[in-house]
Amino acid sequence: AKTNNDGLEYNHKISPDMTKVSQVSPTRNLGSSVQYDKYYTSVCRTDDWGKGYEGHDYDLYDWTSKDRCEEICTDSSSCKGFEWNELKQCEIWKKSNDKNVDKNTPWSREHNSRCFWKKEEEYKIIK
Repeated sequence: AKTNNDGLEYNHKISPDMTKVSQVSPTRNLGSSVQYDKYYTSVCRTDDWGKGYEGHDYDLYDWTSKDRCEEICTDSSSCKGFEWNELKQCEIWKKSNDKNVDKNTPWSREHNSRCFWKKEEEYKIIK
């Protein structure tokens, strides 16, 4: 197990189809209720409206429930928001940007993607 700067312990497992699966167990709790601006059928975007880069703009967790994805973000002070879809992919957005949301893209419609930004952050929306 590895621990990141936010005090979260990361355990990596390999799924039967050889896809890396990350599981996170919080070792601390921020103790406050975090609220999110919720955008259904939407994907999170960078300040230049790009998709972002795994490891730079966001961390990817496969086979993660929506509730677990939200918990990971809530327990991390570096998380600005998260994206989740019905493929059980969770993106923990850590890059500070303009909190853009691209609504109703072909990908977001097909996989029922949702973007959630922490309320204390600013954001922009494409309609």
